[in-house]
Amino acid sequence: MASHQSPPGYHCYDDFSQTQLHFVLPLCLELFLILFLIPSAITMFCYIHLIHALLTQPHIPLQKKYRTVGLAVVTMVNFGVCFGPYNISHVVGFVQQRSPEWRPYALLLTTLSAAIDPFIFYCSSSAVRRAVSGMVGAIRGTMCGFWCWCWRRQCAPTWRRLWGK
Repeated sequence: MASHQSPPGYHCYDDFSQTQLHFVLPLCLELFLILFLIPSAITMFCYIHLIHALLTQPHIPLQKKYRTVGLAVVTMVNFGVCFGPYNISHVVGFVQQRSPEWRPYALLLTTLSAAIDPFIFYCSSSAVRRAVSGMVGAIRGTMCGFWCWCWRRQCAPTWRRLWGK
């Protein structure tokens, strides 16, 4: 949101006149407040109350409580790490009256959430964990069988000659 001439390859998003800046900069601050800060505060409020309600229930097993608390914490940290920097760039841009140089990198970070969220939720599922554990066990068994077969075929005769067994 600078009023300078953008280098080749940059878009008009970075090249605003002073008149446009007077409109765009407050709009970016409003986007930060309305689309990031308020929803984040509401979500954190709900998660905190959910965790509190969950932890006060004596009939829920401790392991399930820990898993739910961990999922809530990881989800909020993921949201903050992925979306926080880009949304903070709106505030920095408003204060500095220009777009921060690091905004494109912060925008790239927001896309990371699309890859991390499914991974978090799949890993939180006990059925998925059992399936992955079974696959890892099968792969490990196959690899171990292969390496043992190779070792017996290639290394065992040499080892027997060296050690006399």
